[in-house]
Amino acid sequence: MNMNHWMESVIHTNQKKPFPLLSYPSVQYLYVTVKELVCGSAVNRLIPQLMETGCRAFHFGESADMALMLEKLPGDYLILGNISPSAGFNNNTPDGIDLMTRGLLERCRDHRNFVPSSGCDIPPGTDLDNISAFFDTVDAYYYRQHLFDMVG
Repeated sequence: MNMNHWMESVIHTNQKKPFPLLSYPSVQYLYVTVKELVCGSAVNRLIPQLMETGCRAFHFGESADMALMLEKLPGDYLILGNISPSAGFNNNTPDGIDLMTRGLLERCRDHRNFVPSSGCDIPPGTDLDNISAFFDTVDAYYYRQHLFDMVG
């Protein structure tokens, strides 16, 4: 049985199965991508299972506690996330996304393996000024951090 057929049968017949049964085979199958998108508030309790997948990069959705993820996962794993696509990017202003992004960067500042990003797909129709504000804030933060590192 090929992986696609197996996944379709599992999804249609076992929708209430726990994370390991449904996710491990697909994560192992997708291991070559070296990245796993993890959404949902339960992710904060799944750290041991995440480490067992063999992935070394994780992109967390908006409900994940990024500071906790960074504390619990090894420092040589890439940890990406997690500005809310809807509340952060789509239903906000450039000043609002700047504030949210700076807050996330400050909470995660002690972790060099952190990569700021959206918590999931940015909705169509999102104001491009909000997206630009996110990148401008990230650039300015890391530029300022680089200057502090040089003098300090």
